[in-house]
Amino acid sequence: MTSQRDIKWADGLRGIASVLIVAGHILRAFAPDLVKPTSADRERPSIFQLPFIRLPVQGPAWVAMFFLLTGYVNAMKPIRQAREGNTDVALSNLARSTFRRTGRLVLSPTIATICSWALCQLGAYDIGRQSDSAWMRNSAPVPSSSFVGAFTDLFHNIFNTWSEGSNRYDPIQWTLTFLLKGSFIVYLTLLATIYAKPVYRMIIVASLFMYSWQAKDPLVGMNVFAGTFLAEFSLLAWTLRYPTTRTFIRIFFPLFLVLNGLYLCSYPEERAEWTTWSFFLLRLAEAIVPSGAELWRFYPAIGVPFIAI
Repeated sequence: MTSQRDIKWADGLRGIASVLIVAGHILRAFAPDLVKPTSADRERPSIFQLPFIRLPVQGPAWVAMFFLLTGYVNAMKPIRQAREGNTDVALSNLARSTFRRTGRLVLSPTIATICSWALCQLGAYDIGRQSDSAWMRNSAPVPSSSFVGAFTDLFHNIFNTWSEGSNRYDPIQWTLTFLLKGSFIVYLTLLATIYAKPVYRMIIVASLFMYSWQAKDPLVGMNVFAGTFLAEFSLLAWTLRYPTTRTFIRIFFPLFLVLNGLYLCSYPEERAEWTTWSFFLLRLAEAIVPSGAELWRFYPAIGVPFIAI
């Protein structure tokens, strides 16, 4: 397989996740009750609050998908080269990828921040602060009090994007520090295991996934290690041959995995105890998830690997 073919499905899945993240922000702004499984305890849920149908509002699930794809895409090429015996080339590409990834993550968001800052200073967000939606009001920045203050605020927010994960001109950029962290976790893991045999590298990555599980790090650790493991797993020869010879596995097993993954990703951010299906997941989490974990992040980190497989 070529490198392009290996990640073609990942590009498509990333595009779907992007659309659903945008949809989730819109729905949260105008229909905030959709993040709950029902609008009130013992009340009949609307059709858009049911599992599977509620997925467009499940922002954490699609953010988790981005992190998994970060692990998969960043790991695929170095792992393939290591399997082919080109470890020196793999190490060289890891070094170059470190700088390229940083540049791509920093440049585009900085341009977006400057554009949003300019719109803010021109009063483009004034109408947003008059909205009935709390989400829109909180996302509408106030213009700076002076010309010098405007530029000071601009540089302050660009810096804070990477130092604190906050940016009042583009609040959605809170994910960028975690994406950068996830990329470097993948690079460091591959740097340490590039000379290991594939089976041992898979064991190490699986162990790191379980460590992230126990450390209650579903956003970054669990997702990027799941993506890295998937990259290694997808290069096993039998994973390409065996499904093509088994009709049941080729057709029904992927459907089973996707449905289970989407069901887990449907876990609501709030009031899971209000409906039977979400209460079942809540009780299940008490048995398998470390105490005190954020379940609305944990379940997507469990569900998205099923979808990606």
